[in-house]
Amino acid sequence: MNLIDLSIPIDSNTPVYPGDPISVFDHISRIEKDGWNEHRLTFNTHFGTHIDSPWHMISNGKRISDFHLTKFCGRGIVIDVRGMEEIDVNIDCVSPDDIVLFWTDHILNAKSADFFQCAPVILPCLAEKLIEKKVKLIGIDSYKPRCFSFSCA
Repeated sequence: MNLIDLSIPIDSNTPVYPGDPISVFDHISRIEKDGWNEHRLTFNTHFGTHIDSPWHMISNGKRISDFHLTKFCGRGIVIDVRGMEEIDVNIDCVSPDDIVLFWTDHILNAKSADFFQCAPVILPCLAEKLIEKKVKLIGIDSYKPRCFSFSCA
């Protein structure tokens, strides 16, 4: 099996959603002084590359720890949606249990002031089609803004 790491680096330059606490990366022990290196990391779970569980938005939803590791492994399908603000594409290439990854390139804007203002989103009608296809996971190099008006054709 070929594994591909899709995560972005976690450091003091990783964007933090406006209003969330800033992330802290402290070097608390140093070889020269203490004989070892150690860091203390403080950041929210909704930070950097991550997986949202149903519990993130549903009070009695499943947590990540409720899923077996195999839920996060499988055949990946990358769909190029660069340049699209509202994502609704043909998914005939998708099969049950696929992991569908939408490539927006929005992450390239991570250091811009409007990173959290203008993000591409998967339209509800496409999300419903993916559910009907029984995909295993959906991934996107973006996020869903809290306020967005959706329209499906």
